Amino acid sequence: VATWGSDAQQGTEAEPLATLEGARNAIRQRRRAEGAPRGPVEVLVRQGMYTTLPFGKPLLQLTAMDSGTDAAPITYRAFPGEDVVLSGGMQVPASAFRTFQGAILMANLSALGLSVGPIADSGDVGGCCNARSELFVDGQPAVLARWPNIGADGLW
Repeated sequence: VATWGSDAQQGTEAEPLATLEGARNAIRQRRRAEGAPRGPVEVLVRQGMYTTLPFGKPLLQLTAMDSGTDAAPITYRAFPGEDVVLSGGMQVPASAFRTFQGAILMANLSALGLSVGPIADSGDVGGCCNARSELFVDGQPAVLARWPNIGADGLW
């Protein structure tokens, strides 16, 4: 799997697939055509960031049919020596931010096709009741705008 791949390709090092879902589907298809694998199956993921679009769709969903066996385990891992990031978040390019007031920046997520509705206190995005809304800037946690701001008692 590689960010420069295509799920229409063969799924080899020279012709990588583009998504983890594409790799999973290729394994399923091969299993239907040839039966259970006789040896280990390894999905190598090349360096890059892999995200979900549309937002809220799982990056990879595995079921019992995707399980290997003791003799033929199915493993997903980073290509040796490469860094892979799997993210369920949305990426907002720096160019989308505009100065709103003073040091406050804003971005129109709807204009980027990233609207997921209102952001609840606990996130609640994608049907997960434990989701938390987070914002990272250059890989560092940042503070989401909120109202009301912190009170005198230290509570939000």
